Amino acid sequence: MNVSPVFLAFLLTVLAGLATGLGSMITLVSKRTSPRFLSLSLGFSAGVMIFVSLVELFGEARHQLSALWGARGGMWGAVGGFFGGMALIALIDRLVPPAVNPHEARAKEAARHEAVDSHSCDDTLTSRRGAKLLRTGALTALGFILSGVAGIMIYISLDELLPSAHEYGKSHLAGLAGGMGIMAVSLALGIA
Repeated sequence: MNVSPVFLAFLLTVLAGLATGLGSMITLVSKRTSPRFLSLSLGFSAGVMIFVSLVELFGEARHQLSALWGARGGMWGAVGGFFGGMALIALIDRLVPPAVNPHEARAKEAARHEAVDSHSCDDTLTSRRGAKLLRTGALTALGFILSGVAGIMIYISLDELLPSAHEYGKSHLAGLAGGMGIMAVSLALGIA
């Protein structure tokens, strides 16, 4: 079965997001959560995201860019997109005020009284650029998007998920390996 690279990238990103969301939902729904379970769940989410990012997304990005620029150029393009994604999410994390940043812990009461300035992004300009990119058929962008998303997922895993998992206990390493193992097996079986 020949699968579109765009569909594959979308599917893998959705699966990684769902796995992360599922881990979060379990902790929110359960009436009593143990620190060990939280550590395991956060580690599992990080494992899924890291494995998908480095094995699938980065590999597909390199493949897409290599088709345009050859093996060496494709590798450099994928590496650039990967670290560009990491830099982008680090910049966003730094620029977004802690009161509205979902990565920053804050009291629920304080969050209710915060206002977000909606004029910080020019949506019209962004939409025009995206439409122009689609009109020109610049599939080159797909490789950069895939590698950028991989960088973003790795950053979130290393900056947020694993440190949080570590705070709850030592089970995060078992969760990390479990998440990677489940993704590896599902990809090998063709499930994901």
